[in-house]
Amino acid sequence: MNVQATDADIVDPFNRVTYSLIGDGLATSLFTVTPDTGAIRTQNTLNSDNSEQYVLRVVAMDGGTPRLTDTSTVLVTVNRNLNAPQLQPQNYSIGILATQALSIPILTINAADADVAVPYNTVVFRPTSSPLFSEFFGVDPSSGDVNVKKDLALRSDISTYIGTVSVCDSASSPRCSDVPSYVTVLVTHNQNTPFFINEPYRRDLQRTLGAGTGVLTVQAEDRDDPSTIFGQIRYTLIGDDQAPNFFSINPTSGLIEISNALGQTSDNLYQLRVQACDLGGMCNRTTVIVTITTNFQAPIITPATYTQTVQETISLGTPIIDVNATDADPTAPNNQITYVISEGPEDLECFTINQDTGVITARRSLLYNPCTASVYSMLVVARDRGSPLLESTAASVTINVQRNDNPPIFTNEPYITSLREDASINDPVFTVTAVDTDIVAPFNTIQFSLIGDDTAPVYFDIRQIDNNNAQIFVKAPVLNDDKTTYIVRVRAADGGIPSKSDTTTVRITVNRNLFAPRFDPLITTSPFFETQSLGLSIFQVTATDGDSKAPYNTVQYEVNNILSSVPGRLYFMVDRNTGGVSLRCFLESDTSYTGVYTIVVDAVDGGGLRANPPANVEITMDRNTTLRPPNDTNSMLPRASLCCQEPLLPYWGGSNLCSS
Repeated sequence: MNVQATDADIVDPFNRVTYSLIGDGLATSLFTVTPDTGAIRTQNTLNSDNSEQYVLRVVAMDGGTPRLTDTSTVLVTVNRNLNAPQLQPQNYSIGILATQALSIPILTINAADADVAVPYNTVVFRPTSSPLFSEFFGVDPSSGDVNVKKDLALRSDISTYIGTVSVCDSASSPRCSDVPSYVTVLVTHNQNTPFFINEPYRRDLQRTLGAGTGVLTVQAEDRDDPSTIFGQIRYTLIGDDQAPNFFSINPTSGLIEISNALGQTSDNLYQLRVQACDLGGMCNRTTVIVTITTNFQAPIITPATYTQTVQETISLGTPIIDVNATDADPTAPNNQITYVISEGPEDLECFTINQDTGVITARRSLLYNPCTASVYSMLVVARDRGSPLLESTAASVTINVQRNDNPPIFTNEPYITSLREDASINDPVFTVTAVDTDIVAPFNTIQFSLIGDDTAPVYFDIRQIDNNNAQIFVKAPVLNDDKTTYIVRVRAADGGIPSKSDTTTVRITVNRNLFAPRFDPLITTSPFFETQSLGLSIFQVTATDGDSKAPYNTVQYEVNNILSSVPGRLYFMVDRNTGGVSLRCFLESDTSYTGVYTIVVDAVDGGGLRANPPANVEITMDRNTTLRPPNDTNSMLPRASLCCQEPLLPYWGGSNLCSS
């Protein structure tokens, strides 16, 4: 720049002006002024100083003597911040784990400023991004280092963070890069916990095994990416009790080994608690059971098959089958046995086994649901109480249930019989028969009983003859009763519980007409005249009946027209009720002049029994021979033409057929 002064003098040298620089500070070393023109120039590089302003004191002098002067001040401002910072590069992306340690740089934003002096070439970094990025990430303002300032695991739902960072120099009026730096942080979270496979872990060992002997290998898997620490697993043995003193585990392979001789302890059981953790700190645990073998022999059930048949009425708790097992181990608890029904859950509804004795009994009644099957098949195993316990081969157990499938059935029905009324007490009346097709007792065992009807149980009872037959007998005399028919109801019941039965009836007809009438087989009358009047009893036939009650001891009479002679049945009749014999028509009509008439008389009681033999009656006539033609002049002759037609069958006697 130029400074310019004027002088009012009009002549030289009084109006000739020259310039000189007299201050301030470093100004005279860095700047100069041309004496005659007043042009101010730099005479040295300004880079040697950081001042942004210089005060130059310029003196203008004329050429007179003494010289007259004037002083002016020039303020020179130096633009030292020539360049804005430049990002190298502009955008950044990095992947980190959610377990990233706090305050440790994960990346550095690089920027350069071409200015040569501070603070113009000093870069300052400031985040200008979203609150979420600023919440979890910090940026060092001087170095540009980006670090995690808050645990990323708190937001396992976020895997991408995007932020912006401004880059400026440190001048009082800073210059900034045209665009911010974009920072993308990809966070990998530990999404999965390790899990053990091939569980459970159990191993039996001999106590004599030494250190270094492999036991087994536990194995865990993690579904996280195996290339990250979250998918890499390490194993540790964390318990229990004495286990860590005698066993060790390879942290990467999971192989468990004996670390100290097992003979140093009497423990027979170890529980090794193993922890598998990924390198992200997520862990899982399992337990390995190691048993020091002292239980060498499994129980043996002898025999291997059991079969038993029981009735459906078997009582609860009644022994059915006794399963027996032995164990050859010498000491308890290795030779102590328990019994278990291992298969047949439906059978467990109906049966139970005593775990100590092996005795199988019914748990529920076999008469009702759900225990109505005829065959139950189950498997029984015997287990010892050693550690680990050993189990026998299963024994097959079959229980056949005999069931009351069929009721008794009466055979040869209907039952009808008769009985004399004078039957004595205990006299047999009738035998009934029943059969039951069940094949075992008591289901085919039949009991008979008399259950009715009416007054029948008063006079009759029943007694068992054998399993299939029973006899009805007289319990009280029926002579004292008037009934002629009794219906005896009989029940046949088997021995099942509940019992099954059949009922029948026996019709007993009482024969109360025990005796037929009786009379002399031949009755001969004394002679009587042929002029005997009609209807007058000549004589009387009498029959007796041994029955005690009417109508069985009431006798009626009739002429047997078949057995009687023709003249006898023509001329004689018998009174039905009295047995009186009389003429039924005039003898004068008998032109044969029969001398002896023969009639056969039947006696019939009120029950229909006839006398056997009947009565043979011979009637001898005393005839007046003078009446025979041609000598007969008797006035009765006209009567002879009036009568004696053949009687109708049957002929009981009755009125005469001729009138006087």
